[in-house]
Amino acid sequence: LGFGPQAAAALVSVFSAATIGGRFLFGLMADRMDPRIPYWIASACIALSVLVTPFQPSYPVMLAASALIGLGSSGLMPVVCV
Repeated sequence: LGFGPQAAAALVSVFSAATIGGRFLFGLMADRMDPRIPYWIASACIALSVLVTPFQPSYPVMLAASALIGLGSSGLMPVVCV
Protein backbone atom coordinates (compact mmCIF):
# COMPACT_ATOMS: atom_id res chain seq x y z
CA LEU A 1 0.00 0.00 0.00
CA GLY A 2 3.03 2.25 -0.02
CA PHE A 3 3.43 2.79 3.73
CA GLY A 4 6.96 3.22 5.00
CA PRO A 5 8.65 1.06 7.64
CA GLN A 6 7.86 3.53 10.42
CA ALA A 7 4.19 3.58 9.48
CA ALA A 8 4.09 -0.23 9.45
CA ALA A 9 5.80 -0.31 12.85
CA ALA A 10 3.16 2.08 14.18
CA LEU A 11 0.43 -0.31 13.00
CA VAL A 12 2.07 -3.16 14.90
CA SER A 13 2.42 -0.95 17.99
CA VAL A 14 -1.26 0.01 17.87
CA PHE A 15 -2.20 -3.65 17.50
CA SER A 16 -0.03 -4.61 20.48
CA ALA A 17 -1.37 -1.84 22.71
CA ALA A 18 -4.96 -2.77 21.84
CA THR A 19 -4.18 -6.40 22.61
CA ILE A 20 -2.94 -5.55 26.10
CA GLY A 21 -5.91 -3.34 26.84
CA GLY A 22 -8.35 -5.83 25.35
CA ARG A 23 -7.27 -8.65 27.64
CA PHE A 24 -8.04 -6.59 30.72
CA LEU A 25 -11.23 -5.09 29.34
CA PHE A 26 -12.73 -8.34 28.10
CA GLY A 27 -11.54 -10.21 31.19
CA LEU A 28 -13.47 -7.77 33.37
CA MET A 29 -16.49 -7.98 31.11
CA ALA A 30 -16.44 -11.79 31.14
CA ASP A 31 -16.33 -11.80 34.94
CA ARG A 32 -19.21 -9.36 35.33
CA MET A 33 -21.73 -10.41 32.67
CA ASP A 34 -22.85 -13.28 30.53
CA PRO A 35 -19.72 -14.33 28.55
CA ARG A 36 -21.68 -14.40 25.31
CA ILE A 37 -21.98 -10.60 25.26
CA PRO A 38 -18.21 -9.85 25.31
CA TYR A 39 -17.70 -12.70 22.84
CA TRP A 40 -20.08 -11.06 20.36
CA ILE A 41 -18.48 -7.65 20.94
CA ALA A 42 -15.01 -9.09 20.25
CA SER A 43 -16.30 -10.89 17.16
CA ALA A 44 -17.93 -7.67 15.93
CA CYS A 45 -14.62 -5.79 16.36
CA ILE A 46 -12.84 -8.36 14.21
CA ALA A 47 -15.61 -8.42 11.60
CA LEU A 48 -15.74 -4.65 11.35
CA SER A 49 -12.01 -4.35 10.84
CA VAL A 50 -11.99 -7.07 8.18
CA LEU A 51 -14.96 -5.58 6.34
CA VAL A 52 -13.77 -1.96 6.33
CA THR A 53 -10.11 -2.47 5.42
CA PRO A 54 -10.46 -3.62 1.77
CA PHE A 55 -12.77 -0.76 0.84
CA GLN A 56 -10.82 2.09 2.45
CA PRO A 57 -7.11 1.18 2.74
CA SER A 58 -5.97 4.63 3.88
CA TYR A 59 -3.54 4.90 6.78
CA PRO A 60 -6.04 6.21 9.39
CA VAL A 61 -8.42 3.36 8.53
CA MET A 62 -5.54 0.89 8.84
CA LEU A 63 -4.71 2.32 12.29
CA ALA A 64 -8.32 1.89 13.41
CA ALA A 65 -8.49 -1.60 11.92
CA SER A 66 -5.27 -2.57 13.72
CA ALA A 67 -6.74 -1.37 17.00
CA LEU A 68 -10.04 -3.17 16.41
CA ILE A 69 -8.47 -6.45 15.39
CA GLY A 70 -6.09 -6.31 18.35
CA LEU A 71 -8.95 -5.58 20.71
CA GLY A 72 -11.15 -8.29 19.24
CA SER A 73 -8.54 -11.01 18.98
CA SER A 74 -7.37 -10.47 22.54
CA GLY A 75 -10.96 -10.36 23.73
CA LEU A 76 -11.78 -13.86 22.55
CA MET A 77 -9.37 -15.69 24.86
CA PRO A 78 -10.63 -14.45 28.26
CA VAL A 79 -14.21 -15.04 27.16
CA VAL A 80 -13.63 -18.57 25.89
CA CYS A 81 -11.67 -19.61 28.99
CA VAL A 82 -14.40 -18.54 31.44
